[in-house]
Amino acid sequence: MGSSKSSNKYDNTLETDSIGSELFFSDDEGSEAHPLPYEAQALEYILDDDYEQGIILLNKALEVDPKKVFVLVYRGKLHHMLKNHDQALADLDKALEIDPINASALEYRGEVYYDLENYEQALADLDKALEIDPENVSALGCRGAVQYDLGNCDQALADLDKVLEIDPVNASALEYRGAVHYNLGNYIQALEDLDKALEINPINVTTLGYRGVTHYILSNYDQALLDLNKALDINPTSAFALKYRGAVHYILSNYDQALLDLNKALDINPTSAFALKYRGAVHYSLNNYNQTLVDLDMALKIDPEDTFAIACRGAVNLNNCDKYQNLYTYNQVLNIDPKSVPALICRGNVYQMLGNNDRALIDINKAIEIDQDNVNALGIRSIIYRNLKNYEQALIDINKALEIDPENASSLEHRGRVYQFLGNYDDALVDLNKSIEIEPECQFALGYRGDLHRMLGNYNESLSDLDKSLKIEPDNAFALASRGDVYRQLGNYDKALSDLNQALKIDSEETLALTARGIVYKQLKNYDQALADLNMALKIDQESANIFAVRGEIYKLLNNYDQAKANLDRALEIDPHNVPALTTRSKVYELLDNYDQAKADLDRALDIDSSNVSALAARASINRILHNYEHELGDLNKALEIDQQNKPALAIRGDIYKKFGDYDLALADFDKALNIDSKDNKLDEFILVRRGIVLSLLKDYEKALIDLNRIMKTNPGIGLRYELYGNDDNNELHQMLRETLVDLYKTDPEDPSALTLRGHIFRMLGKYEEALNEIELALCLDQNYSYALEIRDELCELRKKHGVNATNVEVSRSIYAAFEAFADSHRSLDARGYLECRNTIVEPNVIRIYGFSRDPSTKDYIIVMQYLEGGDLHSFFSGRKGLDWKKKLSILLNIAHSLVTMHVLISLVHGDFHPGNILFDKDDNAFIADLGLCRHASHDFKPKQGFVLQYTAPEILHGGRNTMASDIYSFGMIMFEVVTGEMPFTDYNCNIDELRASICQGTRPKVTKNIPIAFTLLMEKCWDNDPRKRPCASNVKNWLEDTQKAIELYSMSLSERAQYESEHKGKIFELKRFEEIGDYIAENFLLCNENPVIVNSSSSSSSPSSSSSSSSPPPKRIFTLKIPES
Repeated sequence: MGSSKSSNKYDNTLETDSIGSELFFSDDEGSEAHPLPYEAQALEYILDDDYEQGIILLNKALEVDPKKVFVLVYRGKLHHMLKNHDQALADLDKALEIDPINASALEYRGEVYYDLENYEQALADLDKALEIDPENVSALGCRGAVQYDLGNCDQALADLDKVLEIDPVNASALEYRGAVHYNLGNYIQALEDLDKALEINPINVTTLGYRGVTHYILSNYDQALLDLNKALDINPTSAFALKYRGAVHYILSNYDQALLDLNKALDINPTSAFALKYRGAVHYSLNNYNQTLVDLDMALKIDPEDTFAIACRGAVNLNNCDKYQNLYTYNQVLNIDPKSVPALICRGNVYQMLGNNDRALIDINKAIEIDQDNVNALGIRSIIYRNLKNYEQALIDINKALEIDPENASSLEHRGRVYQFLGNYDDALVDLNKSIEIEPECQFALGYRGDLHRMLGNYNESLSDLDKSLKIEPDNAFALASRGDVYRQLGNYDKALSDLNQALKIDSEETLALTARGIVYKQLKNYDQALADLNMALKIDQESANIFAVRGEIYKLLNNYDQAKANLDRALEIDPHNVPALTTRSKVYELLDNYDQAKADLDRALDIDSSNVSALAARASINRILHNYEHELGDLNKALEIDQQNKPALAIRGDIYKKFGDYDLALADFDKALNIDSKDNKLDEFILVRRGIVLSLLKDYEKALIDLNRIMKTNPGIGLRYELYGNDDNNELHQMLRETLVDLYKTDPEDPSALTLRGHIFRMLGKYEEALNEIELALCLDQNYSYALEIRDELCELRKKHGVNATNVEVSRSIYAAFEAFADSHRSLDARGYLECRNTIVEPNVIRIYGFSRDPSTKDYIIVMQYLEGGDLHSFFSGRKGLDWKKKLSILLNIAHSLVTMHVLISLVHGDFHPGNILFDKDDNAFIADLGLCRHASHDFKPKQGFVLQYTAPEILHGGRNTMASDIYSFGMIMFEVVTGEMPFTDYNCNIDELRASICQGTRPKVTKNIPIAFTLLMEKCWDNDPRKRPCASNVKNWLEDTQKAIELYSMSLSERAQYESEHKGKIFELKRFEEIGDYIAENFLLCNENPVIVNSSSSSSSPSSSSSSSSPPPKRIFTLKIPES
C-alpha cells in the first residue's frame, strides 16, 4: 500500500484542552492563578480554527514577556499546523534554549522534523520527549510513524501498540498500525485496525482508501470498490482513491471504467507512476500496444525499477514476437523482485517458447510455490510437461487450472492436446470442441483438432479444420504441416509437398513437416533428400520413435544394414510397441541371417497387432528358414484369409506345400501368385524356381525347363539350386542342369555359382579340403551365398568325422582373414604365447584368433586372426579430425574393458601394450591385439627385446618383469595419445638413451591445461613411477565409467536427475566418494569440450549439439495471460 509522506502524516491535532489550562494559568511555581488577556483571546481564535489570528495575539503576549516558554511552544505548534516550518522551528528552538527538557517543545519539534523528512533529528527529539514522559501518546504515535516511514516496522509496531494500550480509540494510531501490518503482509490484522479506525471516524478518506487497497490485495474486489467509492464520494479528487479504483476495475476487466479513473488520477497527478503503469496495462488488454508503450515508458522514467511496468512492457514485446528482448525485460524485473509471480510466469513462458523447458520449469515452479492456484502458471507448466512428454503430470496441472476456471478456452485447448498425446482421442475431441465453442475463431484450437482428425484418419474433417485455421492465419506452420501430411496419406504428393515446403519456409524446425516430407521423398525414391529431412527432424526431436523407424527403413532400402539396425534399435528403445519398427528390423535381421532375432521381433509385432498381414507373411518366411513349417503355414493361412491377393504369402505357402509333398496345392499357389501383377523380379524368380522343382519332381520336365530357361536368361547361376535338389543321377532334368552349369563354369570360372559347383564336385569325390577351398572362394565373392554356406556346413561335419580339425566357420563368412607371418625364429615363442591365450580370451574388445599353421618352406608360424579395417591407433587418428572428448572417453573405456578382462577375469599380463596394438574396426570399436608377449600373471617373464620406449614402464626399462602395473603404465601413455593426438615425449629434444634415463627418473609428457581434469588425474596416476601407486585395471575402468555417468547426470534436467537417483537409490558411482566430485568433473569436462585442446591435425574436438522438441510439436504460442498486480 505505502503511505504518502507529504499528505498522510501521523495526525497529532492541537490539544486545545491543555492549551486552555496553560494559557489561563502561569507555569511559575508557587504563583496564584491569574487571567492572561492575550493568551485568553488567542485561545478563543484557536478554538474557532483561526490559527493566524491566534498567532497575532500570541505575538503580543511574547512582546510583553519574550521568554514565556509555553507561549513559544504553542506559537511554534500553530506555525507547524500552518506549514510554516521555519517559524515553527525558530519558536521551538528558542523554547528549548530556555527550557531544554520541555517535553511538549521536544515533541512538537520532532513532529516538524518528521514533516520535513529529517527523520534522524525527529527521532532524537521524540526519544528525549519520551524519556521525560514515557506515556506521551502523541510522541509515541509520531515516533511510530517515523519508524514506519524508515521501514522499521517492528519498532513502529512497538510504539503504536503502546499508544493503543493507553488510548484504544486513537484513530490515527489505528490507521498507522493498519498500514504497518499491511506492509508486513499481515492483511487480516491490517483490516482489523482499519475497521476500528473507521468505526471511530467513518469518513476518513485516507483510511477508507487504505482499507480498499487491503481488500484489493486480498482479492475482495467488491469490498474494495465499496471503500474506494465511499472515499471518492467524500473527496472526488482523491488521486490515491482514483488510481486504486482504476486498478481494481482493471483486475475485474472493467477496462472502460478503469480508463476513466486512471485518466482522472493522471489529470490530478500526471507523474503518478502507479496510475501510468496501470493505464498502460489497460491499453495492453485493449490491444492498444502503441499507447501501452507510451504510458509504460513514462512510468519507467519516473520509476525505472517498477517491476509491474517492466513486466507489462515485456508482454508487449512477446506479442510482437521479440522473445529475447522479452527475456531481458523479465530478467530486469526479477533482479529487482525475485518473487514477482507475474514475471516468473512470463519468463517461464518465454523459456518454454524458446525450447528451454528445464529452465522454464524452474521459474514456473517458483511461481506456483508462491501462488498455488495461479491458472496462468498451472497452464504453462502443463505445456512444459507436455513438451517433456510427461503427460500425466501435464494433465494434473491443467485439470487443476480448469477446476479454478472451467470456461478457460486456452486451458481446454491444451488439455485436449495432452489427451491426444496420451491416446485419449475421445476426451481430446470433447475438450477441443468445447474450446472452439468458446472461441470459434481460435486458429490454434482448430489446428489441434485438425491434427487430431489427421491421426484418427478422418481426413475430410481434418482438412475442414485445417483450412479454417489457415484462413485465419495463412502462415500457421503447424497447420500447414498437418494438412501436408493429410495430403501425403491421401497419396496427393504434389499438394503435400506444396504445404510442407511452405511450412518449412515459415519454421525450418517444424518436425512434423520435416518428417512428412521425408516420407514423401522416400515414396518418390529420393532417398538422399529423405534422409536430409529426417536427419534435421532428429536434431530437433531426438526422442521420436517414428522418425528413427522411417530412417531405419530408408537405410535398409539402401542396404546399409548397420545404420538401419541402429536406427530401428533406437526407435524401439523409445517406443517398444512400434510395429513398423519391429517389422522393418525383423527384415534387417533376416538379411543379416539372424533369424531367431528376426522371428522374435515379428512375434512382438503380432502380439501388438495380430492382423498385420506384412508381419504374418514375414514371420512365415522366417519360420520357413528355421524349418518351422507348421507355424509357417499357420501364419500364411491367416495372412491369406485377410488378403487373398498377397503374392509373397502365396509364393511362400506354395513352397511349404512343396516341402510337404502336396504338389497340387503348391502348383495352385504358384500359379495364382504368378497371375498377380508384380514388378518384383526377384519374387517371380523365387516362384519360378520352386514351380520348376515341383514340375521336375512330377517328371513334367518340359514345363520345368520352360521355367528354368525363363530364369537363366537373367540369372544363370540360379540353376544350381535345381542341381542341389537332385538325388537321382539318371534324372533327365538333372543331367541338363549339370551340363548347363559346367558350361557356366567354363565361361566364367570366378562366378560364385561356378565355384560352388566345383566345390560340390570335389565333395562328391571325397576331396573335402579341395572342396572347402572352392567354397571359401565363392563365399569371399558373396559371403551370404546360401548354397555355398549349405555345402560348407556339410563339409565341416565330414571333416570332423574324419578326424580333421574344422576351420572356424566364421573366418570367411563374417570377417576377412588376416595373416601374420613371423619371419624371425625367436618369434616362435610369441606364437606359443598366442597359443596359450587363444582359448582364454573371449572378450569382444580383444582381437580374435581363429587358427594356426606353419609355412612349409620357411617353417614360420602363420596365425589366422580377425581383420580390422580401421587400422591401429595412429592410423585411426590420422583420418579423424572431429573427435570430441566424449568420443575419446568412449574409446578409452573400450580399451579399459579389455584390460579388465585380461587382468581380472583371466589373470593375463599383455606385456607389449602400445598404440600399434590398439586396432579399430569400421564402427570405431577398439581392440587389443598382438598377444605374443601375453602370459598368465603367475608366470615370471621378462621381455626379450623390441619394446616401444615411450610406452614402457620405468621398471621394465630397469630390467624388471612385466606385470599388470606395467600394463597400466602403458595404458596411461596410450591415454595421453588418445587425449592429445600426440605421441608421448614428441616435444623432448633428446636421443633414445637420454629419454630412457629421463623416464626412469620420473619425466613424463607435458599435459596442457585445457584437457579435462578427469583425464589428467587418471593419466598421472597410471604413470606414477612407483608401480604400487598405480590404479588397478578395474579402478581405471570404474573411473572412466563414473566420469561418463557424471556427465550424463550433469546433462540431465533436475527432474530427470532426481528420478534417476531415486531409481538407483543413490548408488550411482562405483568409486567411493566420486559423488562428491562428480559435478565438478562433469562441468570441467563439458567446458573443455567447448574449448578443445589445440593439437595437430590428427586430433581436434568438436562440440556436440543437442536440441529437443516433441514429436508433433504445437505452434509456439503464448498461453493466454492477464497481467495481475505484482
